[in-house]
Amino acid sequence: MLSIIHVADFHISSFLKFKDKSLHDLNIKLFKLIIDRIIEEQPDLVLFSGDLFEKPLPAKLDDIKSVMEGLIKLRESRIPFYAIPGSHDMLPDGSSYLEILESANLLKMPKYTIKGRILEIKPIVDEKLNVAVYGIPGFKRNLEQKYILERRIKFTEVDRAKGKSIILMVHTSLNLEGIPQRYIKQSIPKPSITSIVPPGLNVNYYALGHVHRPYPITLKNINIAYPGAPLGRDWNDIYETLELTKVYGRGRGFRKVKIDSERTISEFIDFIDEPVVKELNIEFKPSRSIDSYIRDILGEMRDYSSDKVYAIVINVKAPIGEVNKVAHIEHELQRKIKNFGNIAFHIKVESEGVSLDEERIIALISDFKEINARSIEEEVLRKVLGEEANIAMRILDELPYGITHTKREFIECASSKIFQILAEEFGLKEEEEKKNSIIVEEKPRRGGKVGTITEWLT
Repeated sequence: MLSIIHVADFHISSFLKFKDKSLHDLNIKLFKLIIDRIIEEQPDLVLFSGDLFEKPLPAKLDDIKSVMEGLIKLRESRIPFYAIPGSHDMLPDGSSYLEILESANLLKMPKYTIKGRILEIKPIVDEKLNVAVYGIPGFKRNLEQKYILERRIKFTEVDRAKGKSIILMVHTSLNLEGIPQRYIKQSIPKPSITSIVPPGLNVNYYALGHVHRPYPITLKNINIAYPGAPLGRDWNDIYETLELTKVYGRGRGFRKVKIDSERTISEFIDFIDEPVVKELNIEFKPSRSIDSYIRDILGEMRDYSSDKVYAIVINVKAPIGEVNKVAHIEHELQRKIKNFGNIAFHIKVESEGVSLDEERIIALISDFKEINARSIEEEVLRKVLGEEANIAMRILDELPYGITHTKREFIECASSKIFQILAEEFGLKEEEEKKNSIIVEEKPRRGGKVGTITEWLT
């Protein structure tokens, strides 16, 4: 029986605001805790389904050092760490810091290549463990979803994989029952994942990443799952942790997976008990002084243990004309607790039925950008280019995310794709094509002139 620990979405170097420093430090602590727990469990391998770092170029060198030290401990324990990059790991040219960690022999990544309109994925095949692991990374602009929905993914080395335990790692959002609403608008149907697998290839486990809430929480006999984020990357995740403890009485952790010839068992193991999330409710009254509110809040914190990290959600109801004074409470509270070292807080203001929670507003704006990006692009291009907008949209969709590693390679590949698309749209003169000169057919451009593809680009 093959034993696996499935983790995802560490988002190392998140929570860098000063008032959230304790959460940033906690995230590093949780990473180390999970590494130690993995070594204790002694699985055959570890699957990491993307977003190791919050940004492609991690903000703090000490955080990179902590990650490397953890992966070295796994290597010394002879536990393989298989990883795919998530959208937060990926640079615009498709490279990621994970490649550096792989070159240091600290992890292995299933390979992928984009050839024309096809995403080819190549497995890591371990003959000793009798397992083949494929991976679909998380691209910028959710591009992996386009490949999946249009079934433009090719599994390579299928013959080598057959007869083994087969795992498909994917960093994307699936529309599964119980997935938080903030992911639904950017999700794709569950059948879209299973439908891309070629006939004769039986995937034993779909190791998903991107959704920060663990799914499922209670089911075990399931072969498609999210382990969730150990902490998350913003206060939306902290709210979610609070909900998990209220509804399920459980926190965060990882998934323990066992695969044999007959079935797959995937169990959510919650062992992370930090941060301790607390809610405080305050009804703001203009007659009260700011100091009195600060005293009440600090009084609630008096009995907090110094051994735990606390994340405090402070719900404030205030008249619309007094909202600006809440900022003074935040400033004073930050000044008072800066020496505690184990408390982070977030103030959510509700005024006359309107929520003024900063993080949730930012999240809504982010959702709006993701949802409407393509429609906005199309509308602008149609206004500028008219009927030629469809060609421009095709060019945008085909830009080479995920396959180049230098600026020069990116430009060469992008240029080649652009010329190819324009040649298909307008046709090439056969005799000119032989001379490697790219000329469009005698088709008038705007203004009635005939020109080269280069002219069409400009």
